[in-house]
Amino acid sequence: MNILTCTDSKFVIPTGVMFYSVCKNNVGEELNFYLIVDGSVTEKQKQSIENEIKKFEKTTIHFFKVDIKEIEEYLVVVAPNFPKSIYYRLLLADILPKDLDKILYLDGDIIVRHRLKELWNTDISSYSLGGVVNQTNGKKFWERLKYPREKGYFNSGVLLVNIKYWRENCLSDKLIGYLKHNSDILVNPDQDVLNYVLQDSKLLLPERYNVQEFFYRVDREIVDCENSTEIERSLYDPYILHYTAVKPWFYYCSHPLKHLYYQYKTETQWANDSTIEKIHKSDYRAYLIFKVKKIIKCLIGKKSGYRQIKI
Repeated sequence: MNILTCTDSKFVIPTGVMFYSVCKNNVGEELNFYLIVDGSVTEKQKQSIENEIKKFEKTTIHFFKVDIKEIEEYLVVVAPNFPKSIYYRLLLADILPKDLDKILYLDGDIIVRHRLKELWNTDISSYSLGGVVNQTNGKKFWERLKYPREKGYFNSGVLLVNIKYWRENCLSDKLIGYLKHNSDILVNPDQDVLNYVLQDSKLLLPERYNVQEFFYRVDREIVDCENSTEIERSLYDPYILHYTAVKPWFYYCSHPLKHLYYQYKTETQWANDSTIEKIHKSDYRAYLIFKVKKIIKCLIGKKSGYRQIKI
């Protein structure tokens, strides 16, 4: 099983915790991790991640360094809330070894809770990738990107990628080309690009493989998704839990499953490392934006907050 993540130095700890959760819940599987990093990630940080997964048998890790200067021409969309590392997944077919045909991409703000063999064995031989419907799958996407609503819009945090298909169809060039020529309409840069370019070649996967933060909110009825029953089941037993917007290390986070991240973290070498928590505790701008949005919802009569779910 091949697992891919992209990160910078700020996201090393969550990425390491995610890798640990994969290993712990997939004991006995051959796990080949691939990590695309930039120059901000130090040798010490890379070694720490390698040491964590090496606690388990049948695991390997491969690092691929991307030089930001070489891809700056692609970074045409300024998105302060997204790190530059989000763009690396668009180039994965060019960066990864040529003998890799398939890979499971996972964001660093994820906890894996079950075995991934069933997901890995999903037949995507005729598709560019498999992905789960996005948590807010509303009309703003159809209107902005201008493609039919019935084709769906997926979240880019969990992607089962057919690399062979990408190479055969020159998808890296097509993705970057769309990014360059449509920067004025992109809000979620990598995700918008993937959805538009791959609208006819994707496979939508069960929601349990990417249970996103918004699914737990009391106002989740605005999610435009037909699989409400599947989402409901997934809330209580997510295979892959994705902290999409408000992360567990945000001091104002009240996600009902925030504790699961810290359960896994306490089993790693980063158990007592509060670096990322300290960084976000001083981010008053993010906190103010969060509070303003909450106040606006109250003023217009919308519910806010999370459902109380225990696992």
